Amino acid sequence: MTKPREPGSFEHAAFRIIGELTPPLAAETVKRSEGHIARWTDPDHADSHPNLEQALALDIAYVKARPEVGGAEGAPLLSVYLRRLRAALAGLPQPAPMDLRSRVLHVMAEAGDIPRSVNAAFADGHISAADAREICEQAVQLVDQLQVMVVELNRDRGSQGGGGMQ
Repeated sequence: MTKPREPGSFEHAAFRIIGELTPPLAAETVKRSEGHIARWTDPDHADSHPNLEQALALDIAYVKARPEVGGAEGAPLLSVYLRRLRAALAGLPQPAPMDLRSRVLHVMAEAGDIPRSVNAAFADGHISAADAREICEQAVQLVDQLQVMVVELNRDRGSQGGGGMQ
């Protein structure tokens, strides 16, 4: 008899993934034994979960096996993580969004750091691993800022009844 798993739990998400992929394929995906991954589905071993890299690999394999689930939104372990994170942060005050002009100027400033860093890194004719890491970090920060800008633009557009930004 199968143990009941709390819907919305990591154990339930892992159970769904392993059931879809089959235990051998799921175990191979994360390079663990079938017994090891079975503990991730067991509510009696609720302290045993895949690490972030393993969870990512399992969610990717699940979505590839079930493309109808809708991409990342259908990833079971990510869904549990997001639901719990949102619940934990629900009561925190939210920063006021920047006005469009300030947001664009902020993103442009982030973007401007990258060419300066590239020029400085190549000043001696080659780029070091440390320089490459710094430039990569700046690019990640830029992407983060662009994502915030997109969210704010979409929120503003929705609050204006689809009329767009002025």
